[in-house]
Amino acid sequence: MDYRDNIVETFKDESIHFVAAIAVFVVLFIYYNNMAFALVGFLSSLIVDIDHLFDYFLVKGFTFDVKAVFTGEVFAASKKIILPLHGWEYAAILLFVFYVTRNPVFVSISLGLFIHYLVDFFTNHVEPLSYFIIYRILIGFDIKRIIKNYACR
Repeated sequence: MDYRDNIVETFKDESIHFVAAIAVFVVLFIYYNNMAFALVGFLSSLIVDIDHLFDYFLVKGFTFDVKAVFTGEVFAASKKIILPLHGWEYAAILLFVFYVTRNPVFVSISLGLFIHYLVDFFTNHVEPLSYFIIYRILIGFDIKRIIKNYACR
């Protein structure tokens, strides 16, 4: 696959993320009638991808290559996918914190993360457990055990 194809795929995926984030905003605004809670859910759904830079800097150091960021070549180079903020556990923990505190900020963040992970799960061709951070830790973040049919790519 040409790197331009990867960039087009990334643009499509990010467009889906943006639409999903808008849906989170609308649901939270309708439910809470509060712009701040809705905005927190919207932003958490998008900002979570900042952890892609963690994997990028581990491989490339403190340089910046736009192509490498948007093609995912750093994952192929390291043979690992760490993404420390991508994990169903975080959404569950935040729901528990909401249950204990009843502070809607926690459910807003949880919903934003949940919808982000859901979009990722269905657009990234990953193994079923791949969006659990504990699973990725246990398998040493091995890309071959995270991406379906990785050896065939």
